[in-house]
Amino acid sequence: MIPAPAGGCRDGCCAGEPPGIAADRRAVLVRRIRLLVAATIGYNVVEAVVALIAGSRVLPLLSAAQRRAGRELGSASAVADARQTLLCT
Repeated sequence: MIPAPAGGCRDGCCAGEPPGIAADRRAVLVRRIRLLVAATIGYNVVEAVVALIAGSRVLPLLSAAQRRAGRELGSASAVADARQTLLCT
């Protein structure tokens, strides 16, 4: 790679300071990015709360079904796993 001269590149495209974003445009972009991040975080919080509520309602039922199936099959590990699942909910 050939180093650029001190005043910029040979064709003059980067001879001066790079063009910046106008202050009003930057403010609009910052607001939009903040809104997007806040909406994403808010959605994730709602999703997490729904998952926790659904899990606390559904997991005990699944644990009971697993324990019943484990007893019918004679599987001590399935029964123990069902107890542990019930204990953790």
